[in-house]
Amino acid sequence: DKKIVITFNEQGTIEAYTYDESGNKAYKSGTSRKIGPILTIKKDDTIMQKINVGDSANAIINKEDSSNILCNNSVAISEENDNIKLDNIKMDSECHFNNDFEPLLSSMDTETSMLLLKNIDLQNTLVIEDNQNVTIDVNGKTITGNDLITNRGHLTIKDSMKTGLLRAKETGITNLSNGALNLININIESNDKTLINNDSASINIDGGKYISDTYNVLENNSTNNIKISDQSGRVYLYTTGLAGSESEINVYYVKTIMNTSSGNIYIKGHRADKCVNNEANETGICIYNDYGRTVLSEVNSTGIISIDGATIVSTNFVGVNSYTGAIYICDALIDGHPDINYSKQRLDSKQEYIYYTSKVTLQHGTIVDDSLESRIIQTDDISCDMP
Repeated sequence: DKKIVITFNEQGTIEAYTYDESGNKAYKSGTSRKIGPILTIKKDDTIMQKINVGDSANAIINKEDSSNILCNNSVAISEENDNIKLDNIKMDSECHFNNDFEPLLSSMDTETSMLLLKNIDLQNTLVIEDNQNVTIDVNGKTITGNDLITNRGHLTIKDSMKTGLLRAKETGITNLSNGALNLININIESNDKTLINNDSASINIDGGKYISDTYNVLENNSTNNIKISDQSGRVYLYTTGLAGSESEINVYYVKTIMNTSSGNIYIKGHRADKCVNNEANETGICIYNDYGRTVLSEVNSTGIISIDGATIVSTNFVGVNSYTGAIYICDALIDGHPDINYSKQRLDSKQEYIYYTSKVTLQHGTIVDDSLESRIIQTDDISCDMP
C-alpha cells in the first residue's frame, strides 16, 4: 500500500520518497541524481540530440559540417581540436548550427553567443535590438557586407584567433540609442566611416585594427563615452583621409578620431612601437591620418578628449586639433606635418584649451587650437584617468 513519489526540483535533481498509508514521508529511496541541465542541439531547426549535462555544465559536440553555431543563455562557445566545446550551460539551453543565422539571431531574446566556423556575406545589415545581449566570436573568419551592423543593444565582438576581419563596402558599425558596443581584438575595415557612435550609446575598444579607406575611423556624436585601451592587444586606427574626388579632397574633411558632442573620449595605453600608414603596429596605440587631422574636438563639442599613452601622427596636417571641447594629453608622441604653418584665427567664446604635460613629445606642426590667443598650455597639473 506504500506509494513512491518522484520530484524534479529547480536544480535539476530527481528525488524519490516512499509514503505510508497516512501520507507521511517514510524514507528516501536511493540517492539524489542530477539529470540536468539538458542541452538541446539543433541544425536548421531539426533537433539533432539532447545532452544531459549534469554537474559539469559543459559538453563537447561535433562541428556539424562547419556551420556557424549560436547558443542562448550565455553559453560559452569555443573550438577544441575538431570539436566544439560548450561551457556555462544552464537549464533550457539550446545551440543551433545554422548558416542563415540572421533571422535566428533576431528571434533569440536571451543572452546569445555565436561562434563563426565559416565566412559570412551579409545580404542585409545585421541589427541588434535594444532587448538583446549578443557576443560574436569571429574566430579568424570574415564577415562582409555593405553597412555591416547596427547595434541598439549590448553587443560584444571579439576574435579569439586575432586574424578575422569585418569588411564593409560602406559603414562598418553604427551604434545607436543606448547601445553598448564592446570590441576586443577585432579587425574592421570600411570604405566609408568605420565606427559611428550616436544618441546615448557607448563604445569600448580593447585591441584591434580599425581602418577606413576614405573617411573618419571613429566618430562620437553621443552624449556617452568612448574608451580605447591596449590591455588585450595593440590598437591601430588609420585613414587615408582621401574622401571624394581629387578636386574635392580637403585637409579639414577627414579625421581619424572626432568628437562632436557632450560625450567624452578616453584613450589609455602605451606609445606604439611604430606608427606608419597601412601597416599596423605590434604594441601600443597608433592613431594615424595620411592626409587630414588625426584627433579633433569639433565645433560645438562640449566633451573632453583624454589621451594617456598613444602615438598620434598626421603626415600632411596636424596631429591634434581643438575647436571647443578641451583636450588633455598626459603621455603621447604627437607628430604632424613639418611644413605646416597653421595660423587660422577663430574668435569664439566657446573656445576650450589643449593641456599637455612634460611627458608629451611634440614633433613638427602637431597641436593647433584655432584661436587668436594661444590656448595650448603645458602643465603637469592635469589628470587623464579613465573612468
